[in-house]
Amino acid sequence: MELGTSYMIVIAYQIVGGASNDIVKMWINPVSFNGSEPSPDLSATNAGTDLTSGVQKIFMRQDALATTPAIIIDEMRVGTSWVDITPSVISENVTIPARTFNIITVDNAAVTLSGSDTISGTLTLQNGGTITTTSNYWLYFTPSASNPVEDVNNRIIGAASMLYRPVGFGVLNFLSVNILPGTDDIGDVTIQRVSGPDGTLGPGINCNWQMFRTGDNVRDFTFSFPSIYDNGRDMTHAAVFEFGGPISIWYQVGPTVDISASNPRVIGVSRFTGGSGFWWSVSDENHKVPVEMESFNSAANGNRVELKWTTTYEINNSGFDIERKSPGKDWIKIANVPGQGTSYHTNNYSFTEVNLSTGRHKYRLKQIDYNGSYKYYELQNEVVIGVPNKFVLNQNYPNPFNPSTTINFEIPNANFVSLKIYDTNGREISSLLNELKNAGYYSVKFNAANLSSGIYFYKIQAGGFSAVKKLMLVK
Repeated sequence: MELGTSYMIVIAYQIVGGASNDIVKMWINPVSFNGSEPSPDLSATNAGTDLTSGVQKIFMRQDALATTPAIIIDEMRVGTSWVDITPSVISENVTIPARTFNIITVDNAAVTLSGSDTISGTLTLQNGGTITTTSNYWLYFTPSASNPVEDVNNRIIGAASMLYRPVGFGVLNFLSVNILPGTDDIGDVTIQRVSGPDGTLGPGINCNWQMFRTGDNVRDFTFSFPSIYDNGRDMTHAAVFEFGGPISIWYQVGPTVDISASNPRVIGVSRFTGGSGFWWSVSDENHKVPVEMESFNSAANGNRVELKWTTTYEINNSGFDIERKSPGKDWIKIANVPGQGTSYHTNNYSFTEVNLSTGRHKYRLKQIDYNGSYKYYELQNEVVIGVPNKFVLNQNYPNPFNPSTTINFEIPNANFVSLKIYDTNGREISSLLNELKNAGYYSVKFNAANLSSGIYFYKIQAGGFSAVKKLMLVK
């Protein structure tokens, strides 16, 4: 042993009543108090000793020389099991390997964990006491552990986890998460929190949480954190953000509020839909996405396509322009679908386009804010329209019409195609098409601005296929 150095000395008497094989064991700075007694550093057996009445006193003797330093005893604990003698107060900066503590106080000291430690009872942090986890190590709290009280000077820095414990219809305040009273059963809950330099998630503060639950119901809750974790974010416009979901994107899940006057900061959200294990953090509104797009997909059938998209939330969303890019052409706007303004719940949209030509088409959504700013969301796949399997002449649309209408037809193979308009006397009024066409879907516009109201006919001739349909002009 070295002068001026503190040591933990553990002495155990193994007493066998009525026998002469009692053992004395000693450990110097043991590294584990997880319930399993390690091998001692020293042990002694006295076959002539029978301590049937137990040990009543412990004597510590030092050298009789005048230069021998005095022994100072900071604390003494007496117990009947290995876990009972865990030191209750740590008052110097130390590094602790993996072990289990029942009752522990960190007083004006910085403790660093070099393994994953477990608290089964009470952790007290006082007078600037901190615990810092390193690497991939965690500080675990068992279901019997109480919530450690933390503030700006006394706190856990790094990864901490409250293991599953029953909450049900009750409330819970642990690791700066406060699950509020409610009428819903949320089952068992676990909370994981990472704070400090490793706690930054996306554009958030230096703290994030991950929560799981076994129940299916919803409960309101709050987060709290010291101002030193602000990470430069504007807490006059703070909001809770979630990271996760089907496409793992950072998005806002609650309103924007001013929490700058409080320390610790406290912010709430009405959406504990957990069980999914999403991550939560806090940021300011400058880091929100106007629209969180959960999915955007398509389904083609013949020469028509249905587009579907889902948003998880929207902020000042005026709507979506739908744009298409067909082979050999530029992007064009084909429709607009109104948005939901500001909405913090899921919204489903759909749009169907018909009479597409054969080929590969691209689609994108242009999401537009009320202030005119916009963002594009492009469909990841191309919409492929194949060739028809038979000749078809469709009814014109609209019908009746004034002054123009559209005639659609399909040809399954390359043919010379003739499309003409006739009056009721069989006289040819207009030749709309008279050329070779490849297999595919086609649309032809007919403008009857110079014709008078009445019944007309249109006829297609393509190879051996011929068909006639009636149309009505009403002015």
